[in-house]
Amino acid sequence: MIKITNFYSEEEIERYYQFLIAKKPKKKSGDTWISDRKINEVGIKIVEFLNKLPRNDTEEISDFKELITMSSSKLKKFHSSLKTEDSAYLQLYNDESNQELLNLYKSYYTRYFTSNDRKIKIKNNISLIKDLGISVCPYCNRNYINSRHDKLGCEFDHYFNKDKFPFFALTLSNLIPSCSTCNRIKGEKDYDFYPFAPDWKENGKFIVSPPSKKSSIALFFDRDSQSDNLLQLETAYEIHEKDVSEMFRREEIYCKEYREDLINRLSGNGKVDNEFSEEFFDSMIFGEIANDGFDDYLNHSLSKLKKDTYDYIVELRKGEV
Repeated sequence: MIKITNFYSEEEIERYYQFLIAKKPKKKSGDTWISDRKINEVGIKIVEFLNKLPRNDTEEISDFKELITMSSSKLKKFHSSLKTEDSAYLQLYNDESNQELLNLYKSYYTRYFTSNDRKIKIKNNISLIKDLGISVCPYCNRNYINSRHDKLGCEFDHYFNKDKFPFFALTLSNLIPSCSTCNRIKGEKDYDFYPFAPDWKENGKFIVSPPSKKSSIALFFDRDSQSDNLLQLETAYEIHEKDVSEMFRREEIYCKEYREDLINRLSGNGKVDNEFSEEFFDSMIFGEIANDGFDDYLNHSLSKLKKDTYDYIVELRKGEV
């Protein structure tokens, strides 16, 4: 629903890379734990495997660091170029030794992604979300994704699921910070909306109705895609009819006549100047979403619903509906 406009800083990307290559996994053989290869050593093999897969594009991934830090545009392009139905692709992918390599690499996400980075003394996933600077799930714009006392931290959805595409299991642009509800509903299914896509235009819009027995909240998408409401967002937002009703109630209470009366009263006391505009009152009544150019949706829960509702209220006020 809401595009993530910023990617991680260069410093955070480097921290993430160093965090991973410092890991030296261990595996169990019977009752004994034995040293395994470091993640970057396995990553090099994964890159070699990836560059052997049949693709429609000849551009290759240069090394393990590029694999885990590639841009969203390169990730989408590389994914689209994979000939996943080609017999040669399936033969390579299903080869027993390759499957062992892919499963080992995929396991690193579960084993290490949410573990502590000892250098900064917080969990890796918490560091990532702090650097990204968002606190609300981009899929639903309802649930907060902050940590509690640096213990749990945000969940991350694999946009291209890690069972079908295990080689993207640790790639930052494939990991979408999300709430647990959206993460579980989406699961392994394909989804049209990719929050990191730089060319994505906001395609969801809430259509609301004034308070009545037939009041409703509908979410419309511009694009023809069966997966747009995959996350069942309309059902999720039914509970927020009371939030919409409250906004209409405020508009009714603080109507044009009330505002003019208040200005006149203040004028009589010499306490009014040009700052008492319609925009000024709206900011006081409806909050930040009434400000010109508001776009901080990823730090304000329900802000997309409230912004669309506010815009509709202004249209009604001006007689444009």
